[in-house]
Amino acid sequence: MQINSIVHGDNKVGRVVEFEAENVVVNFDDGSSSLFSVDKLILQPDGTYNISSIVKRIEITDQQEMVIPVVQEELTVIKEKIERAKVLINKRIETRDEVVNTPTTTEEVVVEHIPIERIIEDQVPEIREEDGVLIIPIIEEITVVEKRLFLKEEVRISKRHKTSDSSQTVTLRKEIVDIARTEINQPIDQ
Repeated sequence: MQINSIVHGDNKVGRVVEFEAENVVVNFDDGSSSLFSVDKLILQPDGTYNISSIVKRIEITDQQEMVIPVVQEELTVIKEKIERAKVLINKRIETRDEVVNTPTTTEEVVVEHIPIERIIEDQVPEIREEDGVLIIPIIEEITVVEKRLFLKEEVRISKRHKTSDSSQTVTLRKEIVDIARTEINQPIDQ
């Protein structure tokens, strides 16, 4: 209850200076102080309180000790969770075609037939390698008055590297995130 202004039956105007349990201490404009019961205060249409003249007034003299309580307010902070917004996240895959140039290396075997046309007198030539070229002697028996080994030809096998660019179309995928936010601002039930 908040009491601003009090009018006593004899038209004295005063202000409440102290609450004591069910009583209030009022200081009047003429300098006097009185103690009244709270339940005897009558609210008026103008917002003031009137005290009936039949209410007994207790005067407070200078010899009496008046106790004025010192009041301190305390603050209690309550946190409340409020749903501020909703976020909708949608993930999708987008595809696109892209041309990629990739160098590729192939290995080719080159076979050359080189005619030698020579008679082998003593020992059959063995397979050998010269400057990275594999040489395989091809022996043929030919009929003559006598039988001899004749080096007909040599097969030369070598490797050569060939690099060429080839274009290929590949499909690349990329994830895209769409976000939609909806404002709500409602307390969350706990």
